[in-house]
Amino acid sequence: MKDMTGSIGGEEGTEIQMISNDCISLKLAKCPKAYFMTLTFGNGKLKKSGSFESPQLLIENNTPLYLFTATSDGEGELVMAANTWNIYIPLKTKFVRSK
Repeated sequence: MKDMTGSIGGEEGTEIQMISNDCISLKLAKCPKAYFMTLTFGNGKLKKSGSFESPQLLIENNTPLYLFTATSDGEGELVMAANTWNIYIPLKTKFVRSK
């Protein structure tokens, strides 16, 4: 879910992770912040995203490989942005499926 104020994940507008065993009761994950709003491009340049919207994962063999999302420049979500585009972010950490 989106942390609109940054009071949980520490960065306004980022997504946070919740865990549920029954899809009714929720609790925060140990590391609740799902991602950072600053993008690092292949050439090493950094750019703060105005938003990440409609995140989706590419999963292969039960392992998430890429995060796909719509993004924008500047502050103010997609509506206030000068430019919007879709990006994919390779995931570096291994996903461990709980049993």
